[in-house]
Amino acid sequence: ASKKHVRQLEFDVRSFMSTKNTSGLDLEKKEDELKKARDLSERGVPSKEEGVQIYEIDGNSRQNREVVKEEIVRDLMQRDGIVDKLTVPPGYYENKAEKDRVHQQTNDLIQILNNERKKNVKKLKKLKHENEDADDADIYRVKGEILTAFMHKVEQGMDLIELENFYADNQPIEIALDPQKSPASNAQWYFNRYQKLKSRKKHLASQIPLTQQEIDYIDSVLTQLEIASIQDIEEIREELSAEGYLRKQRHHKKKKRKKSKPDKYYSSDNTLILVGKNNNQNDQLTMRTANKSDWWLHTKDIPGSHVVIRSENPSSETIEEAAHLAAYHSKFSLSSSVPVDYTQIKNVHKPNGAKPGYVIYDNQQTVFVTPDKKLIKRLKQNVSNNE
Repeated sequence: ASKKHVRQLEFDVRSFMSTKNTSGLDLEKKEDELKKARDLSERGVPSKEEGVQIYEIDGNSRQNREVVKEEIVRDLMQRDGIVDKLTVPPGYYENKAEKDRVHQQTNDLIQILNNERKKNVKKLKKLKHENEDADDADIYRVKGEILTAFMHKVEQGMDLIELENFYADNQPIEIALDPQKSPASNAQWYFNRYQKLKSRKKHLASQIPLTQQEIDYIDSVLTQLEIASIQDIEEIREELSAEGYLRKQRHHKKKKRKKSKPDKYYSSDNTLILVGKNNNQNDQLTMRTANKSDWWLHTKDIPGSHVVIRSENPSSETIEEAAHLAAYHSKFSLSSSVPVDYTQIKNVHKPNGAKPGYVIYDNQQTVFVTPDKKLIKRLKQNVSNNE
């Protein structure tokens, strides 16, 4: 049984007890009903048969789950003696309590970040629309030059004129005019419009990528909050405060808190792998802790943690296992065939003024993996064998 993967299941006990009218069932029949539902789930059939609802709580469904209340189980234990027959994972309630605390302490952060994300997505859409308009800048220059060349044909009071476009084989071109302006003023208006759009285009060329980086940064923090522990939250708050997303509050002097460190894992061949848990930690790990010859991994174009293999020549197995860690600690942790880039640290650079955690890199290769929670757990257990 220890070698066979057994799914951990969670039972909606209240639904089961009320629907099955357990006061009329003996212990053996109760066990049979639970086993029946459990067998259905083992075959991949989420059962609501006869009032029994079952939910997996493994990595592939942790975003959608309903929770058994501890007090219900306690009542069952006292009344029926069946609770020991339910498959409740060891440490489940402790983990649930911590996740509940994390959720309570991150609610305000998630709301603030989601609002900021919406603003930036709206801003990006507007900037791209303006950029498309700016692409037409040249036509204003062309019309200004045509008006200047044929000024003798233009009279004040006209609102439209058709002239020969010497930039297009003298094909006719219609040019709108302001009847209140002189011919020269109309031509100047087109030149001014051209210069304005040209300057705007240059501005947009920097603003569009900056706004996209802002969205990517927010996505990275939201991803980190999904897997954060109680200890991680305060550091994320400090980061968001430093970046201007939160108001800096005055606190009484207190003991300086020790900074947390990246998560440690060891590959199957006992190579150390480090995983950043927030953006400041990612920067520290990639830009200062790692050697130039170490290997760096990150999900391709997907928010996630920086992962570093502390080896100059890691095995292909270690690279794949590190890729699993990168995919698992990313926004696509529940997806299949997640693309993960890997390259040596010497190929990773941080642009001046870039947001925490933002880097650029080259000479990368890409591997596709489907995050395996059992593998992640085994790599974590390897730490105790190596330290």
